Amino acid sequence: MRVKVNKTEIENLTKRLDENSAELLKEIESCLKDTENIKAAYQSAESPYVTDTVEGYLKYLKIIPYTYNELNNIIKKANQIYDEQDSEFLKEIQRENAEDENEHLHRYWNN
Repeated sequence: MRVKVNKTEIENLTKRLDENSAELLKEIESCLKDTENIKAAYQSAESPYVTDTVEGYLKYLKIIPYTYNELNNIIKKANQIYDEQDSEFLKEIQRENAEDENEHLHRYWNN
């Protein structure tokens, strides 16, 4: 199986995931603050149910940016592994080419 990795696209993806996860976490935190303000301003019999439900939902949403970060770390690690394997493969090819060239020169000078 051949895998072709576009390094620029991977870097763009991981950069966007970093930005988006940080932005999403900030937005969720802002919504949680707003919920606290609503709790103080909105007093009625049903207000605790509404505000607690919203607050619980927003806290649950905090999982998403953390999941983005985990996914991003996995992508970065996989990309690093591909880079290392490409580097090793390149070194092997260069070594083989050098050996072939040395062998060719050896035969040339000995004939």
